[in-house]
Amino acid sequence: MQIISFSVAGFRSLEDVADIPVKRPTILVGPNDGGKSASLTALSFLLGKYAPEEDDLTLLASTAGLNESKATVRRAAEITVTGNFECSEVEVAELEIPKHLTIRRRYRPGTGVDLEMRMRVCAEARLRQLDKLSINELKELAKTFETKSDGPASAKASWKVPLERLALDFDTVEEWVTVPNKIAQRLPALLIFRGDDAPDPESAIKDALAIRFKEYAADEEITSTLNEVSAKISSRLSEDAQGIRDHIAERCQVRNVTIEPQINIRPTLAHPKLRLEDAWGNSVALGSSGAGRARRVSLAVWESSSGLLKESKHSEEVDQESFTHTDVVVIYDEPDTHLDYNHQRRVMSLVREQCSFPNVRIMMATHSLNLIDGVDIGDIVQVESDGSTKCRVVVETPDDVIERKLVTDLAVALGFRNSVLLHERFFVGVEGVTEQQAFPVLFRTYAGRSLQSAGISLWPCGNNEGALNFASFLRANNRAVAFVVDNDSTINRKDLFHEDRLKRFGLDPTEHCQYIGNPMEFEDIFDDATWCTAADTLWPRDDGEPWNKVEVGALRDGKKFSDKLCTFFAEHSSKAARGKAEMMFGLASWISEPTEIPLQLRQVFDYLIEKSDALSLQMEEASGTSEPAENAERAVPSS
Repeated sequence: MQIISFSVAGFRSLEDVADIPVKRPTILVGPNDGGKSASLTALSFLLGKYAPEEDDLTLLASTAGLNESKATVRRAAEITVTGNFECSEVEVAELEIPKHLTIRRRYRPGTGVDLEMRMRVCAEARLRQLDKLSINELKELAKTFETKSDGPASAKASWKVPLERLALDFDTVEEWVTVPNKIAQRLPALLIFRGDDAPDPESAIKDALAIRFKEYAADEEITSTLNEVSAKISSRLSEDAQGIRDHIAERCQVRNVTIEPQINIRPTLAHPKLRLEDAWGNSVALGSSGAGRARRVSLAVWESSSGLLKESKHSEEVDQESFTHTDVVVIYDEPDTHLDYNHQRRVMSLVREQCSFPNVRIMMATHSLNLIDGVDIGDIVQVESDGSTKCRVVVETPDDVIERKLVTDLAVALGFRNSVLLHERFFVGVEGVTEQQAFPVLFRTYAGRSLQSAGISLWPCGNNEGALNFASFLRANNRAVAFVVDNDSTINRKDLFHEDRLKRFGLDPTEHCQYIGNPMEFEDIFDDATWCTAADTLWPRDDGEPWNKVEVGALRDGKKFSDKLCTFFAEHSSKAARGKAEMMFGLASWISEPTEIPLQLRQVFDYLIEKSDALSLQMEEASGTSEPAENAERAVPSS
């Protein structure tokens, strides 16, 4: 039974968070105390590895009442973690359950923990969960519904079977019902690795061995042996109880007394003790070693656990068809803590290996750019907070494998690293290398600061269509974006840059689209005098004459002024630039005053600065609100 996603309500900072995916892997990113560890712990609770306390209930702020001088704070009434699971064909057949199951685990103070699943059940509540009723309760129920037994009155099945048939005559409703033990046992096993200041390799070893322990304990050969041992002990204890039976019969004056000792032998996995022996034969308990060694041992345990996670059978005699492997969820909670770059690469290699196992899913919380950049962009979930915690997939990718690959390939082709998508504020796409080289230089001259310091991330996109793909890709994934392309794009590619088509791409022509050119392209916004004066310094003519404005102006008689100008300079100067990009970069570097930059380009820069500053202000306002810690109190409004 594999978990696909889970939702959390009422747990620490996770007041109401829906549909956190569990993939191979899912990478949780976000600020400290933002909810990453709470999400992992909530998943642990769902899978039965964490026991919540009342302090784990989300703190809710409430306004002051009429007779109160201060606002009061209350907690959520319960913690609920709900998972969506996919069952194997073997599980569907053996357990008689649907392919997809919704299971939740709830904690309520004073009530305890309930494990429930959403199922269609008999509309008559009294005819549900008949397995849990005693034979006397079944008899009473049969009497109520005027149902006769199917066999001996002393047999439980004689009453249960006809009641089950009767239940089929009623309509069904969808309800939360208690999860039967045989289904609860099929929940994925959980393996947790933490990279905190106090590594605990012994617990990691126990968790890793517990994966196989669960399989071995369920093996028919082993369970039959344990049952045989239990029967022998029960028989001997029964003999020992003879004196007790006789004494009770005599004292209480009853005809017969039966005592049946109930023996339940269940194997348990004790906490292992790890000792290390050095080259000189000195044996030292791990707890007596330094934290550095403990971390190295922990990493070794993580690496070796891969062999235990594989779908391999523990016995060659196991029937290949009927075998159901143990599904596993592996949690890595900031495994990069205190690890250098090479060790981080080892962790990423380990995660890739474990992701290849069909029975394994992985959740990882990390700050490491190395780890973040090492996974598929669609597998990153950003934990955000605007007063309450939210989990959002960084880039929404389709379920279809081919379409998903196309989206990922687009991000790669544009040069995006995952960490860039996470941390850059405002993306601006330009057509190509000419703009990529010239824009930063001209922007610094105009604004007195770099594009990066202004929060603007400039990306060359190959051509105008690439710039459009760039913008639509980021816009579709909730990123602030704009593109700057030549005016001729609206003439030569009317089909692509038509207003209606831009809107279908999710782009607002007035907000996301900037066009530049006088009349056609970036290079022709600079007047003839500027080109000639700059060329006199940068690329003097071989004949010693100054460059002529009339000759330069004559090149503006049609398309591609930039190509003609580059060729013109090369024909008359051996020092001329070797291409448009070098020519434009030379001009940008020569310009020294903001007023020398054409008005059209200054207006584009003003737009980008205004847009970036507005985004910066939004981020500052968001960070100024109380960002909930793992279980810190929310901001409580005063009276």
